Amino acid sequence: MYSSHISLFCPLDLHKFSYNFATMSGLVQAMSLLKVTFEKYAGKDGNKQSLTKAELSDLLRAELPQAGTSSKAEVDKFFSMLDNDKDGVVDFKEYVTFVAALTAFFIKLCQQCFLLPATMSGVVQAMTLLKATFDEYAGKDGDEDTMTKAELSEMLRNELPEGGPKAEVDDFFSMLDNDKDGVVDFKEFVSFVTALAVMCCS
Repeated sequence: MYSSHISLFCPLDLHKFSYNFATMSGLVQAMSLLKVTFEKYAGKDGNKQSLTKAELSDLLRAELPQAGTSSKAEVDKFFSMLDNDKDGVVDFKEYVTFVAALTAFFIKLCQQCFLLPATMSGVVQAMTLLKATFDEYAGKDGDEDTMTKAELSEMLRNELPEGGPKAEVDDFFSMLDNDKDGVVDFKEFVSFVTALAVMCCS
């Protein structure tokens, strides 16, 4: 859905930034952490482009401790739900979509975790950075739960190497604002980051 517009904002290689967090914006850090965490668990059973059920189980236990108590049946059900194309593995797009949904659902968890950076897993750090980035730009024009076009434009200029000219930002904002209420909420923002991360890593 976003691919034709995302290319305007995505001249970056997340692999290049993976271990140089000091030079990255919060948004790029979040995307890099998602990629690094995926690569940490993917490929142990062969294919480095996907997670098997066993690899996903390892990731959930290590990165989201609350999930470590899940039964085998629960993990099987979760894996089946996550594996959208039913090919028996979870690829990067399916993994990032999952983290995005989790982030949108656990906004309060992210805010609490942000106070404890030393104890956070890579996935939780990425979730926290996404929320912190949104909060940094949202609300300057009023509602702290949404971004206006001006706030989104400022975020793109500051967080990504190429912010795109105004006409392109206008088109992009219109596409991102799914419910056409004139602002971008956190769920819409996270959907954008999901598409961006997938495009940058493909």
